[in-house]
Parts: sequence; C-alpha cells; structure tokens
Amino acid sequence: MFPSTFRRLEVFIAVVEAGSFVAAAERLDISHPSVSNHIKALENHVGCKLFLRRRGSVSSLTEQGRRLHERATKLMKEVQLLSQDLALNRPRAKQQRLTIMAQRVLAQYVLRQPICDFVKVEPDVELVLDVGIFEQALSSIAQGKADVCCVMTFGALPELESEVIGRERFGFFVSPDHPLAKKKKVSITELRSEPFVATRRDGHYGHMVHGLITSLGLPDYQVVHQIQEGTLINDLATHEPIVACGFVPAAEWFVQTGKLVELAVDAPKLFADIHLIWPPRRRPGSLATRLAEILRRRFAETSL
Repeated sequence: MFPSTFRRLEVFIAVVEAGSFVAAAERLDISHPSVSNHIKALENHVGCKLFLRRRGSVSSLTEQGRRLHERATKLMKEVQLLSQDLALNRPRAKQQRLTIMAQRVLAQYVLRQPICDFVKVEPDVELVLDVGIFEQALSSIAQGKADVCCVMTFGALPELESEVIGRERFGFFVSPDHPLAKKKKVSITELRSEPFVATRRDGHYGHMVHGLITSLGLPDYQVVHQIQEGTLINDLATHEPIVACGFVPAAEWFVQTGKLVELAVDAPKLFADIHLIWPPRRRPGSLATRLAEILRRRFAETSL
C-alpha cells in the first residue's frame, strides 16, 4: 500500500510544481495517461477532488488539494531523508553495471517489459537507463557512453552499424465522433482531404513520421498542428476533428478507453524498424548480449 501511495504523492507534487499533467509527465519521464491514472487513484484514496479541471487551461488545486500538497511536500522530504539515512548503513556489494541508451518513445512504450524481465534474471546488476531523442541516443552510443542503444527508424540507419531486431507499427487515429471513424475502409483520397496533427519535422522522429505518411502517396497532407510532445498529439485528436498518425503502442490507452479509434486505411500497414546499436570499436559485453537476447525474443513473440 505505502509504496504505491508515495508514488501517487510524487506524481501529484510534480503536477502541481510543473503546472499541468503533460508537463509533469515530461518531468517524470512517464506517459500522460499514467499521470492521470495516478491522480485518479489518489483522489479515490483520499475521497475528494484535488484539481479543478478546466479544458484548455492549467489545472488548479481545490482547497483539499492545497492542504494535501502542503502536507505531502513535507512528508516526501521526510521520506527522502529517511532513505538517505538508511542508505548510509546499507552494505555495499560490488555490482556490475549495464548502461542502456534508448530513444524516449521506445523506453516509454516498448522497452519497459523487456528491461523488467532482464532485471528479474540479473538481480545483482546495476542498470542505468538513459533516454533522449534519436540524435541524443546516437551521440551517446557513438561516444561510448552506453553499452547498448535502441532506436527506431524508417529505412536504413547509415550513421552506425546496427542490427534490426524488430518492427513496430504506426497507424492513423481519430476521435469516435469523427466522420471517418465508422467507415470499414478509408481510402488515401479521403485521408488527403482531412486535416492532420503531426510531429514537428525539426528532428528525426518527425521526419520519420512524415516519411511513413508520404510513403502511402500522401506528400501533400494538410497539417494544422505541429506538436513536439507525442502524448499531446493523441490528446488533441480526441478533442478536434483531425487525424493523428502515430506510434501504435503510444495510442493503445486512448483506443482501449474509447477516446480514439484507429482507422482501417486501405493501404499497406506502416512499420518502423527497431535497431540495436553497439558502441563502435568495442565488443559487446556479456550483460549487453543477454539483454539483446531478451529484446530479440520480445519482438519474435509479438510478430507471431
């Protein structure tokens, strides 16, 4: 009970300090739906609303939320001090370390379970996971700062030698009341006439999504919003009559809760390749090799 409650309080404090659910998700490096679930669970636990939610504005605290924030802040500081005190008396065993660098979207939606599986079979290993955008991931592994790197691309990866270990699908999503939501098949011509919300094209991920869309014969699709934060793209699609093209695992929660519908597009399915990259001029270590095997099994199972 207590660990989960402390985590909910940590998320609650992050929302208050960051000013919004989206900003808190970015700060904590978790998904927006995960933040919402923590807050809902905390509100159920304390039996009252903590935020006054107003569409299109920053969430503000209720009076109960203000009192909880004041006390929770003090409590979490005490927990931190206690953890530090206990750590001083904890025997330190020499641990092996494995440093993983991953593209943020993969760390959030694809790598969580394989990494947990790895920790179960390697409990004595100190695992360090660094996440960032595509360009940061490549720079880190090229400089030898990580033991293994995982990124996603559409097409070849010429910068570094890599192994394609799997693929992940992208799809087109709309709100349930969108005119295309009930159609059994949506043509490329119909998509061409619809407005899109898209990832900004000033980085690799945005260029990759653009390449996926244009590969279907949609070079001139209409972009009405350009967003850097992936979860917000899905959020906007739930509120406006627009089409979002995005990473299927990132949209699963929205689809499962009925907030979004994936369109059945009359075209080949869109896939991006998942690359495993080793540091240049360095043989993979045994820990990195064992992690790679878990990742390969994960993608082999999901492709069946």
